[in-house]
Amino acid sequence: MRRVALTVTAVDDWGGDTREAMIELGHELLTKYVVSVSECSLAVGDRFHKFMRAEHSAKGAATPAVSPSHLITVSILSHAFIFARVCVVQAPGTWMVNDVSSREVEELMDAFEQMTTVVKFANTTLATENIAEAQRIYAGAMALFRKLGNDRGVSIMNNNLGNVYALQAGQFVAKARDDVNPAQTKALMEAAQDSVADAVTNHELAINDAEVLCAATNQQPNHASPLLRSAHRGGREGVDETECEEGVKSEGAALADADVNDDDDEEDDNKSHAALCQQLVNRKFILALCLTAKGNSTVATGGQPDLKTIDEARNLMQQCILLTHVGQHNGGKRNNGDAKTDLRRIGYLLQLSALEREQQDRSREAGEALDAAELVIAPYESFHFAGGLGAAMATPLETPVRILRQRLLEARAAHCVASGFHAAAIDHYTQAIIGTGDLIDPSVARASLLGLRSLASDGNYGRLSRAIGSVGLASWRGRGPRGHILGDRPRYRDFGDSVQYESFDFHKEYDLHKLTKKLEKIKAYGGQDFPEDVAGGLKLATELVWRGNIRLCILLADAPCHGNVHHTGAGDMFPNCCPMGNDPAKLLYKLQV
Repeated sequence: MRRVALTVTAVDDWGGDTREAMIELGHELLTKYVVSVSECSLAVGDRFHKFMRAEHSAKGAATPAVSPSHLITVSILSHAFIFARVCVVQAPGTWMVNDVSSREVEELMDAFEQMTTVVKFANTTLATENIAEAQRIYAGAMALFRKLGNDRGVSIMNNNLGNVYALQAGQFVAKARDDVNPAQTKALMEAAQDSVADAVTNHELAINDAEVLCAATNQQPNHASPLLRSAHRGGREGVDETECEEGVKSEGAALADADVNDDDDEEDDNKSHAALCQQLVNRKFILALCLTAKGNSTVATGGQPDLKTIDEARNLMQQCILLTHVGQHNGGKRNNGDAKTDLRRIGYLLQLSALEREQQDRSREAGEALDAAELVIAPYESFHFAGGLGAAMATPLETPVRILRQRLLEARAAHCVASGFHAAAIDHYTQAIIGTGDLIDPSVARASLLGLRSLASDGNYGRLSRAIGSVGLASWRGRGPRGHILGDRPRYRDFGDSVQYESFDFHKEYDLHKLTKKLEKIKAYGGQDFPEDVAGGLKLATELVWRGNIRLCILLADAPCHGNVHHTGAGDMFPNCCPMGNDPAKLLYKLQV
């Protein structure tokens, strides 16, 4: 005998696939439970009915026309669906069902617990990169779902296993990059390629399942475009998605409330179809990323890209872009379109541009993808809500539009570098770092600074000087009329020099000409050894009057910091680091605080 308890736990970051699988399992469990209890009720009720009939016959009374067991069964069945809905949509809690003993219920409870384990593992252990354990648990869940004939659960596990294999491939590549043994490096890269192949296979299976579900729920909502049969293995060429299993409704559509009207039923069906379509797009995009990595896997070792695989990835990305264009661009107008869809579309376009710029003779296509992203972003930059705090910056987009602009600028800069337009690249990188206001995407800032550094190594010092000169003005414009610009970064030389430091605090706009004169007078001289007092310069930077939310500090140096830990064989007169006790690492942390 096993006590069965259903617990509904609120977890905000469950994926849609996982949540629906758990709902399906809960619904299936309740159905099995109702059947089991109904059978028990029928047996008990029939015995009671026979007893009552005998009593009435002995007394000469009429026999009841309806068996009490029938009434019990009807009552249980009428409440089963309501109870299932409560378990799914109401507040978290626990309901004790009853003491039952059934092999099927036992298996379903095991499945429910297994799915819960998978969810918890995905939210915690995967974050620690314990990929091997993730693979083991997902494979166990896959076997259980197959045993129970739960196709939706199998599809979800295929997708999750694909993600695990992709992460595993990344680990192999990282190890190969750090390994100095050529034979071991080769073995690790081969293992990475095998993992990518496994990821591709699992994602293809998950996509096939998603396509079937989309076809089954395709009710053609307003202005919806037909789904495109994917170009990957398993798709049927020349067959339109809308013609596949036409008129068939999903199991989810059957769960609609019994008391709603036909219009509500149609709206629920459309929402269900839209959610499944988004699931399909997400899976196609993940597969496109896997194929991109697979196609470029030999480039790092001096090989050529697999153009066939790259082309397959390109086709999938283009399908994702088309499928996010279903409702047409909303132009940043409130309640007119799907801002989330626009946000995803921007991401797909930027990724497509990145893929194209890495390929020979595809510069025009890379630029076209960026131009398309521009058309989606631009209307939101002029969007504003009427009144209210922060109305000037508010948009329907979850990601601030300034962050999107920075990502687009960094992508344009990378495209210019690939096309040989270094001057334009420097301008775009500079604008991406500080040209869009106080909000900064750290990943964009890092990529832009690395891009500027790579351009400096190519001899673009003159252009970089002009770019750095524009930093102050762009920063001031982003801060408003009361803003300050960083007049002169602290100038440092070395210990023993007559003028070791030259430092000026932030300047207002009307003092910009004074700043320019100060900059023109500064000259580099002195130093009894090659390293310089970088730590002292950083210390001065921490003493400036920082007022903004964003602290941007650019270090221009032609020599390393004092201390042998920072260089090798530089003839350092202070090999134990700064004699004043200034630690660069601690000073950088202080700058962040």
